[in-house]
Amino acid sequence: MVMVSVTNAIYVLDLEKRFSLFNRRACDIPGRAAAELLGQTYEKLFPADKLDEVTQQYEKVARGGATVVSFETPLQRKDGRIAGYHPRFGPEYATSLSSGSPTLNR
Repeated sequence: MVMVSVTNAIYVLDLEKRFSLFNRRACDIPGRAAAELLGQTYEKLFPADKLDEVTQQYEKVARGGATVVSFETPLQRKDGRIAGYHPRFGPEYATSLSSGSPTLNR
């Protein structure tokens, strides 16, 4: 599977904002194990004062208002450090709104 071998972080969020698929790099960025992310929402990964902005960007894609959004935001790592983060949200399949939002990060 290409997703496993690429060095970029790739993950899929369902429409409830839960991680449903991701590669190793997507775990490395927030410093969390795969078991800690699978089925969990992204909400604990962002500082509280940035969560509304992240959710607005996610929902632009999830609700069909945009095909791809890219923005910068701080990310709360498990070790407590704040890291700069540049997510790109896009639909998993251009013809399906219910499939979630895969994200590619560099």
